[in-house]
This record gives sequence, structure tokens and C-alpha cells, in this order.
Amino acid sequence: MKKSLMAIASSGLLLAGGSVVKPIVIPTITTVMPYSTYIKYGGGTTKNHGFVAGLYTSVKKGLNKAELNLEHTKIYYNGSSTRSKLDQSDLTFIYTRYQGYNLLYKAGFHYIASGDTQTDNGKVFMLGASYYKYLKYNVGANLYYSDYHNSTPSLHIWQLNPHAGYNFGNYYSSIGSFYLQADYNYIHINNATSHSLNNNYHSFGLSLSNYNGPWTTTISGWIGKRVYMVDNGGFTVYNLGEEYKGGIKLSTQYAISSTSSIKAQYEYSKFKDVSNAHSNTFLLSYTHTF
Repeated sequence: MKKSLMAIASSGLLLAGGSVVKPIVIPTITTVMPYSTYIKYGGGTTKNHGFVAGLYTSVKKGLNKAELNLEHTKIYYNGSSTRSKLDQSDLTFIYTRYQGYNLLYKAGFHYIASGDTQTDNGKVFMLGASYYKYLKYNVGANLYYSDYHNSTPSLHIWQLNPHAGYNFGNYYSSIGSFYLQADYNYIHINNATSHSLNNNYHSFGLSLSNYNGPWTTTISGWIGKRVYMVDNGGFTVYNLGEEYKGGIKLSTQYAISSTSSIKAQYEYSKFKDVSNAHSNTFLLSYTHTF
């Protein structure tokens, strides 16, 4: 009898009277997303084209979520450049803690191993918080600190990114539902004058997403100026020092099933290198959730 009671207790809580309460099983949700990007440069830049290959993984259990992204970039230069190719690897880790049903906090780290000696071994530290009402609205802010200690003199950059989003429309209507998001980026650079940079940079962004059946379509754009920008929630870092002057982005995602989707994205950006230049970026990704 003792053995059978222990066996029952091991699979749940044994209450008075012999009833058993099964333990609550918290599911673990794992997402994997391989992606690939092609970049074509034009105008006044020594860059010709580039490739990016990456793998994003996230694991969420209960109120905790961990995200890891590994990425490798190759940029090829024109014959007029003293450099023929740049190789760079990026690693990003972000931990998110959900507080109840309306708050989340995050902390993360982005590391850069680059053939660009000025930003090799670069590090970005990040903190963020958001308040949200599910499928209604959200407000929050991210704070980034970038440290490029190999630069001469060393570069230390602060970036503040407040943002807000609003959901509207009816998902089950013929045109689906929408999500509108606005954000602002303030970048402050220490030792800016030693690198022929401004002390402060400002930019404003706006995006609109439409959810209609298996399709998600997003158009976004931004205006202003950015240097050494941290973007995409900390997963993307523009560490090569160009001054960006605006851009637009269009993406469409199709849900193959309840656990898999594919995405195609195009982005056009203006920046200053040798003189005014631009880039066209094409991205493909596949997402699967277990």
C-alpha cells in the first residue's frame, strides 16, 4: 500500500481522502528561424554588395523567454577600395521576463567580431520595458549602450528608443486587422568630435501591419539621421559608422500552417559614405515553432 501511494504522489498531489491533483504542465515553446539577406549598394560608396546568413532561436516557458541570434555578414568592395572584403559575425542574446499579463522587462547583449578593426570586439548592452494590453495597445522604451573600445579614441554611444503601438480593425473582416507603431530614436555619442561626428542624432519611424488570413503585410519608414544605430530590438547593429538618412521597408509573410511561415522583405536605405549612397536589401526567412 505504501508503495502504491508513493507512486500516486509522484505523479501529482495526494490530498486527504485519496484524491489526486495533477501538477500543472507549463509548455515550452521553441521557435527557429533561418534567414538569408542580399544587399546591393549604389551611389557614392566603395561597397558593392553583401550577403548575410543567420539563425534565430527562441525558447519560451511560462513567464520567461530567451532569444539567441547568430549571424555572419560578408561585404564586398569595389576595386577602388583599399579593402576587398569584410567578414563579420554577430551574436545576440536577449532575456525577457513577463510580469503578469501587462508588463514585460528585457535585458540583452550583442557582440561583434568584425574585420573592421575600429569596431571589432564591439559590445552592446540593452535594457527594455513595455506595458501592453493584448491586441489593444502597447507603450515602452529600450535603452542601448554601445562600447567600441578598439576605436581611437574609444567610442561610447547611448541610444534611447521609446515606442508605442495600437491595434485596430476586425481580423475576421474582409480587410483584416491592423497594427500601427511609432518610435523615436535618440543617439548620443561620446568623443563625437574626435570622429568627425555630431554629438546627437534623432530619427522618427512609423510602421503599419495588416493581418488578413494567412497573410501579414507590413510597410514602414523613417526619417532623420542615424549613426551606429541599434535596430530591430537589439538584433541589428550598424557598426561601420555611415550616417543613415532615411529608409523604407516592405515585407509580406505567409503562414504555411499553424506552426510554419515564410517571409520576404525589401528595404531601401539612404546613407552617406564617400558621398550620398543607397542600399537595396532583400531578405528571405522561414519560421517554425515546436
